[in-house]
Amino acid sequence: MRKIHSVRIFAGAVALALTLSAPAGTLTAFADETRQETAISGPSSDPSLINGQGTANGPGASASGNTSAGAGTNYDEIDYSGGIVHPVDKYSYSQMEKELKALAAAYPKTMQLKEIGKSYEGRSLWCAVIGNPNAPKKILFQGAMHAREYMSVPIMMKQAESLLQGAKAGAAYNGTKVSVLLNQVCFYFIPMINPDGVTISQSGEEGATDEVKQILRTAYQQDKANGKTSASYENYLKTWKANARGVDLNNNWDSGNWVGNNGYPRAMGYRGTAPLSEPESKALAELTRQVNFSAAISYHNMGDVIYWDTEINRVRTASKEMADLINASTHYALMNSRGYGGFKDWMQSRSDNPVPGITIEIGKSTAPVNFSEFDTLWKENRVVPGLIAGYVLSH
Repeated sequence: MRKIHSVRIFAGAVALALTLSAPAGTLTAFADETRQETAISGPSSDPSLINGQGTANGPGASASGNTSAGAGTNYDEIDYSGGIVHPVDKYSYSQMEKELKALAAAYPKTMQLKEIGKSYEGRSLWCAVIGNPNAPKKILFQGAMHAREYMSVPIMMKQAESLLQGAKAGAAYNGTKVSVLLNQVCFYFIPMINPDGVTISQSGEEGATDEVKQILRTAYQQDKANGKTSASYENYLKTWKANARGVDLNNNWDSGNWVGNNGYPRAMGYRGTAPLSEPESKALAELTRQVNFSAAISYHNMGDVIYWDTEINRVRTASKEMADLINASTHYALMNSRGYGGFKDWMQSRSDNPVPGITIEIGKSTAPVNFSEFDTLWKENRVVPGLIAGYVLSH
């Protein structure tokens, strides 16, 4: 066991103690960031498996850790029911936007809300910057790159809010107040990088432009003619993974295995005409060029799996160590993947500053994951930001 920056990392299992300390702390005001920032997004979309490790679908024990006598109320025992974020089935873009703005208003010294770009249909791509923008360590969390995988959005929103609430309440991470931690680590949360696609999956054609409606109808007709779907049009749209142009954003990255145009715009699998051809992936790529991230965490659905490696991974050791931390907490299976233009793969394989990262696939039911799983998934994933923060501070 070693102790660095008051963060303790144990081999094999991780003890994460987020406890209330007295008196409640007040966050120091962080300096405003003056430069324009961009976006981040994406995991490994349906990659081909090379091999698997770890324990799949194990018990979802939360890694809250043990606290010593007199240490205060355990972080997992804090009542967050009165918060701003209210997870519901089909948690929508409009609800996320409203709650992000409310969080920024409630925690002005700790959170900045940035628009990192626009989607194809003109929706703002929001990024919640939590902590000190000038912190030496920065971590990216992104989700909903695949439209039907919107269960990740309320999970990430609750993760972000819990950091804010914990800091305000004077909670401590292994003896270090969260307010102090947020001066050393800055979190960038992009809960929904594909808002157009999520809206299609949740609401079908409702609200879509005439152009997008035609893209959807043509994709369905072609997929049906080519034997790729036998579903009704309504159910076809419910399982939509792409953006509004029919491009699978997690296949739109030049990670070394991008092999060019592969067919036509459709619900899933179409890579686009070129890497970063889409406004959503462009915005995310630009953000990663402007911000020197220490780690990138992508949320997808489903399978209770952690993808951490590809054949072109330049930061294999760090990615595996982070995967081991999350595996010890969630018991999700560890898997390698071949990588076909995924965001994680691109980040790991870049020659000009590769970034270690993992893709966390949550949920056991077929995407869209059944909302009845939310409580379990939240218990399993609530401490992930703390675990990753501890890792980057010690490396």
